[in-house]
Amino acid sequence: MGEILDILSGIPINAVLRERLVDKETEISVLKEENAVLKAKMAVLEAENAKLKTKLQQIESDKTIHGDICPYCQQPKGKLLDIRPHSVFGIVGLKIQYYKCDECGKKYDKEQNP
Repeated sequence: MGEILDILSGIPINAVLRERLVDKETEISVLKEENAVLKAKMAVLEAENAKLKTKLQQIESDKTIHGDICPYCQQPKGKLLDIRPHSVFGIVGLKIQYYKCDECGKKYDKEQNP
């Protein structure tokens, strides 16, 4: 029997109280088992979360803006530096995107259609 029933074993108590105590101790043991299962699941989810965070950081660090491919080395490492209106056609919304390749280090630009 449980701890409380062991303490109360020498004291005469009615059957209803004893039954309630047994029910509560059963409920406590069930909750302890559920808690252990949930702790195990939480550990698994925390490990999975850590792996996903690492993977996300790797993706973010490898990610290039607009997925731009360098015209010189053909690697998707072009990073957007600036966007400015076209010197002649900027009035109609044409813009120039200025990039620098992280792979070969060269700078290049592209027209951005409005």
